[in-house]
Amino acid sequence: MNRPDRSGAGHDPHTVNEWFDTSVFSAPAAGQWGDTPRNFVRGPGRDNWSLSLFKNFWFNRERESNLQIRAEFFNVWNHTQFISNAAQNGISKNLGTSDFGKVTGAYDPRTIQLALKLSF
Repeated sequence: MNRPDRSGAGHDPHTVNEWFDTSVFSAPAAGQWGDTPRNFVRGPGRDNWSLSLFKNFWFNRERESNLQIRAEFFNVWNHTQFISNAAQNGISKNLGTSDFGKVTGAYDPRTIQLALKLSF
């Protein structure tokens, strides 16, 4: 796949509709390679926090049987985390398409998982 030509440094607005400055990119001349370096555009990072809480309740003094209550939180702060990989439907990096430079996907929001575990 050919890379586009780059004219100028541009700016990084980092919005959903324009993650990078699309105005500095143009299609190279026919039969020519584009001058944009590999990995020139960086996608958003990922700040994912998970949290687990456990509580054991013992039924006897010998500690042979117990009931465990669990609560697990994935993406506990519920931050929107955009996908940076175009293969995973993230930020479009295809010059000439209508969604060029736009964020097209995000990872899952907060997920909560509750469980009971009985050991005897």
